[in-house]
Amino acid sequence: MMKKLFSIVAVLGSILYGQGQAHAFDLFNTARPDKVISVGIRAGFNSSNLTNNYKDKYPSVMSMNQQWRNGFSLGAVVDLNLAGFFTIQPGVFVSTRKNSYDIVVDRTEMFELYRGSQNCKYFTVPVLASFRMGVQELVQLQLDLGPYFAWGFGGKNKYTQYTYQTDEAAGIMVPKVYHEKSPYFGNSGLAKRYDYGIKTGVGVLAFGKIYLGAHFMYGFRNALQHVPLSDKPVKGHNKRWEFTVGYNL
Repeated sequence: MMKKLFSIVAVLGSILYGQGQAHAFDLFNTARPDKVISVGIRAGFNSSNLTNNYKDKYPSVMSMNQQWRNGFSLGAVVDLNLAGFFTIQPGVFVSTRKNSYDIVVDRTEMFELYRGSQNCKYFTVPVLASFRMGVQELVQLQLDLGPYFAWGFGGKNKYTQYTYQTDEAAGIMVPKVYHEKSPYFGNSGLAKRYDYGIKTGVGVLAFGKIYLGAHFMYGFRNALQHVPLSDKPVKGHNKRWEFTVGYNL
């Protein structure tokens, strides 16, 4: 009886061990990939913003509010499959980026409100290390991390300046309104043209073809070179959430 029991336990143990090995193999496929190079197209939308240190730099800034705004992205990626579970993935994207802002400035004898929006376009080249789990022909989870490099072109920084000053004769605050528009890039623009940073996120590939992804990008370079408040140097960094769908060829 004991021998039969030990035999049954041994058989069950070997089955479970074999299944565990199979699942481990499926989770991290260390075999040589069937295709060393594959190409995919990607499209989607993004939500971006631009950080700054205005409040730290200018004591006259009473408050500021920055809003994320949506844009779109379109591009292609190339998978350099080094193993079943690991891929180097460079890509090329063109994207629009937008954000808006409100800044209130106290200049002792007057108040100023800056209400504006920023929009621009970028060529972006990410180079990601992609760790992949699961069965590519069914469902595969992709964990991505790597640098990106961006070059900006086109775009505007538009804002309306409301200046509130006391009219001594009337005894009330009288607003004056100015509309301003300037290039987003260039010597007289708000931002520097080149940017670089980190991109990280996750993706899901179904049936080896259909792709869904969500990534976050943060710029390491100080992107700002000029602000409407003064000519003092300030710091700011690009940040963006990107959501894409795609198809692998």
